[in-house]
Amino acid sequence: MKYFIHIPKTAGTSLRAAVCNIDQRKLIVDLIYSGDDVSRLSKSNILNRDSRLLFGHFSFGIHALFSDPSPQYATVMREPVERVASLYRHHCRFTSSPFYSLLKKECLSLSDFVEACITPETNNEMVRTLTASYGRLPLLSDKLSNLWWRMTRGVPTRQISEKFRIRRAINNIENHFSHVGFTSDVSSTSRFFEGWFGCDSGTIIVPHENGFQGVRDEISSTERRVIENANQLDLELYEKMRVRAK
Repeated sequence: MKYFIHIPKTAGTSLRAAVCNIDQRKLIVDLIYSGDDVSRLSKSNILNRDSRLLFGHFSFGIHALFSDPSPQYATVMREPVERVASLYRHHCRFTSSPFYSLLKKECLSLSDFVEACITPETNNEMVRTLTASYGRLPLLSDKLSNLWWRMTRGVPTRQISEKFRIRRAINNIENHFSHVGFTSDVSSTSRFFEGWFGCDSGTIIVPHENGFQGVRDEISSTERRVIENANQLDLELYEKMRVRAK
C-alpha cells in the first residue's frame, strides 16, 4: 500500500487535488486528516484493495496500524523558515484555523507564534513527522512530554532537539520512502506520481491551491533567527535531503 505524508504547508493541498482526480479504477485514495479517519480505516481490511493510497496529515509508521509489511511512502519537504512563516500566515488568514482567534486576540507576531510553543508544527515538524511511532501506545512519550512541559514550563508543546532524530529520519527515508520531493519543484513529484500510480505521462496536473495572493511581508532577520533556533533539526535534515537529490 502507498502512503503520502502531507506535511503542513508543503503544497500538500495541491498534490491532494491532483491525486483525487485520478481515475478510481487506477487508484483508490483514502484521506486521513483526523483521528476519526485513522480509526475508521484501521477497522477496515484495506490491505486487500489494490492500488490504494493513504494521503494526509499522519506520521511515518502509520502502516503498523494496518499490519502492512511492505509500505511505500512519499512526501514533500519545504525550506523550514519559509514553511513556518507560511504556516503563520495561514493561521492569520483563515477563521477556521484553530489558532486564528488566539493570534488576533493576543496580536501575536510571527516570532511570538514560534516562541509561544503553541503547536509542534513550529518546531522541527518535518523531523517529528518522519520519526514518529505508532506502537501499542501511539505517541505516548510525546504526549507525556507535552504534559510535563505544560506543568513545569507553562507552554503547550515540548520542543525537540535530539540529534538522533535526524539519523532516524534518514534511516526511515532510506528504507521506506520511494520519493522525497520539494515544494520548489512540485513538477518532479507529479512526474513521480505518474510512475508510482501507472498513469500516462503528462496526465497528473498539480493545481495551485491555497496560494497567498497578497503581498507577503519579508521575514525579518529577527524572525528568521527565531524560526531557525526552533528548527535546527529540520534545517539540517532539509539540507541533507537537498544534497542527496542533486
